[in-house]
Amino acid sequence: MAYAGDVSYLAGALREQIQAEAIVRYAIAGVTRKLVSIANGSPGAQTISFDKVNMGTNVINSADILARTDSTTAVTATVINTDKATITPALYPVAVHQYDRVAMSSAHDPAIYWGGLIANALAAKVDNLLNALFDGFTTNTEGTSTVGVTVDNLLEALKDLKAYNAPGVPAWVAPAGNIWGEYGIMSEVISTAAIAGVQTQDEVLRNAFIGRIAGLNLYHSEEFTESSNATKSGIFVPQALGYGYVEWPGGSEIRVEVQREADQFLTKWIGAFFGGVIEIYDPYGVELHTKTS
Repeated sequence: MAYAGDVSYLAGALREQIQAEAIVRYAIAGVTRKLVSIANGSPGAQTISFDKVNMGTNVINSADILARTDSTTAVTATVINTDKATITPALYPVAVHQYDRVAMSSAHDPAIYWGGLIANALAAKVDNLLNALFDGFTTNTEGTSTVGVTVDNLLEALKDLKAYNAPGVPAWVAPAGNIWGEYGIMSEVISTAAIAGVQTQDEVLRNAFIGRIAGLNLYHSEEFTESSNATKSGIFVPQALGYGYVEWPGGSEIRVEVQREADQFLTKWIGAFFGGVIEIYDPYGVELHTKTS
């Protein structure tokens, strides 16, 4: 027998109320993509290449220029490498299926979210492919997999890049464990006044983030795979890595289309990009392997 106060007693009087505005989770995406060299090919392109000049075995530099007193002898030619880094594009598809009964039993139409979620996932995949290239930086490596990241690690990385005349301000793309928490750089900054100074510490305390540190622009991405509690993040300039894609008809980078299967009471959303990533010049990047959890 049910009594007042029992759930079973009230169940018949309860009415489910579904919030019409759904809460949608999006991934952090499009982070690394905007920091690298980008090339696009027209429909039908089978490869996409980045030209590399003065980056091979034969380069021109100050050592090739000598003082002369003889003006009658021809100047010896300097050999300069002109190479290329070539991407062979691959298709990266994803599909979402929605049966009619799902839409008919929902307080809102889920279909309004699929296009945005597919585009977001494809953008995250590009970041994932690019971040995986950090493990391939072999000329310059810093950090210890059993120790959290330090400002010294970042300064050493900057030194590595400057030694190879890397242009511009490098970017550091890192996961949450490199930025926040016990092993994150923000923890070191806020706990060591000698490193950052009171003003920077105050900014970190209030915002838990500073966009530039040790001469590097800092970016957060979660498109990493942690192994043995450590992660390989990357410090690089745009000329180190490349992303290439073949345009769909109409000139778009990604394509999302809808396919209806009426006999199955099913609607399919299919998205894809046709592209790939490549390391262009190894000395322009640094692998930073440090503890993140």
